[in-house]
Amino acid sequence: MTLEKILHTKVDEISTSLEVPHREAYFLALDLLSGVLGLSRSSCIVQASDYTLGKEDCDRIEAYFSRLLAHEPLQYILGETFFGDLQLSVSKGVLIPRPETEELCTKIEQDFRGKSGLFFLDIGAGSGAISLYLAKHLPQSRGYALEKSKAAHDILLQNISCYGSKIGSSRVEAIVADLFSMESYVDLLPPLDIVVSNPPYVLQSEREEMALHVLDYEPEEALFAPLEDPLYYYKGILSLCEKLAFRKGACLYLEINAKLSQETLALFNTHSLFSKVELIKDLSQKERFIKASIRV
Repeated sequence: MTLEKILHTKVDEISTSLEVPHREAYFLALDLLSGVLGLSRSSCIVQASDYTLGKEDCDRIEAYFSRLLAHEPLQYILGETFFGDLQLSVSKGVLIPRPETEELCTKIEQDFRGKSGLFFLDIGAGSGAISLYLAKHLPQSRGYALEKSKAAHDILLQNISCYGSKIGSSRVEAIVADLFSMESYVDLLPPLDIVVSNPPYVLQSEREEMALHVLDYEPEEALFAPLEDPLYYYKGILSLCEKLAFRKGACLYLEINAKLSQETLALFNTHSLFSKVELIKDLSQKERFIKASIRV
């Protein structure tokens, strides 16, 4: 069977089974085939009519597509995802980095462009996407990636190791600890320039709006805020910031739930630690981020 034939067959299957537009189904099929065969998208397209698949390849493709049709995220199936110019390992148990978080990293990079030797803390680091992006794009910076989940921590270490030769493995240090039990680590951290976090902020009431590939596979503890207190993690971050030391010009950056933007803004806006607190919109014009300038 040729690559072209299996591509067209799988596009129709995906579009029908997952109820997605044909164009989206095409790119899902193309990306999965690219990953399975170790080819780029463009190579798959160019070679589609001439590339003949053997039985072993066909069996592997069928197994992978079965997982996709069961709503498993493509990133988990392939074991990797792209975040900016990084290619990161991911697996079930670690949140798949989102484009909005990439926007936040770009904002931080722009704000600190031209500065070197920065220190940052990434709270709830997950796969290490934020930490590794900042370490790569902020010269001579050093980061501390805080993560409490064992499954996510294993992936975090794997990604730090992978990029060690490119950015210097010692420039990102993983810390296994809970946000709410950081007392023993606070004095070990240097005065910081950046604190950043994408904490769990999805409301329990938003479950019915979410896709199955998110609900059935991604870790709930990395997605959902507690029902009784949707700002629970933001309050924890604020409490931790009160104990940390900062350098002049330091800032706190947060990804937030647009539905709670005003409530989250008020939490930080009334605190004496900050000289200025801003709401920032994402590319979809949703109030998605907070930047708080820290008074030193």
